Amino acid sequence: MIRITNVALVLLFSVVLAHLAGCAAGTPAGTLEQELPGWVRIVVPETDGKLYFVGGASFAVSEVAGTRAAAIDARSQIHARATHDFTELFNRAIRESGVETEGIERLSIKNSITGSYGDRMTEIAAQEDVYYRECEGAPGAEPAENEEAGGPVCQVFVRLSVERATWDGVLVELLVAERQRRIDEGEEHLADYVEWIIRQITDEEPAGMREQQR
Repeated sequence: MIRITNVALVLLFSVVLAHLAGCAAGTPAGTLEQELPGWVRIVVPETDGKLYFVGGASFAVSEVAGTRAAAIDARSQIHARATHDFTELFNRAIRESGVETEGIERLSIKNSITGSYGDRMTEIAAQEDVYYRECEGAPGAEPAENEEAGGPVCQVFVRLSVERATWDGVLVELLVAERQRRIDEGEEHLADYVEWIIRQITDEEPAGMREQQR
């Protein structure tokens, strides 16, 4: 939903620009959507074992600046997806794990994992495609010092991908480290809580898991 919303806003803005004749000369109004590549017009969230995220930006001073901004948009979606997925699993642990914990203890675990998980996934993301349209007379400041040369662009779209299998692997790695930290600090009940979450991802039996980490 986040991906579709962000890209839709840029698409809508692009159509307005076309009608105002702000985009490159020779682009008939009403044909902009048809000229956009399929991966922009219809965002496919997952295929071929990969999750896809499309970011967009408008009125950039150059292709380089626009691509950077669109990639930041896409990465923010990846971070949000990681946060959402872990939060759902974390909330299940509250309801179903059977491990008694205090709210402040659970919050410390959630905060420890959520930011790191999102950051790791954005770092892993690979750039798949870039599409941009130049335009004449786009507002904006002059390119900053050391900015690559190039005219302004009306809109830029970037598609990033992350392997489906990578999501679980990274999360388990972070959770195993968190569980070990809780064991080292003598917080056995919190180690049990984290272990329950790990088992939901790996489908492993609990026997000996925590003992092996000591």
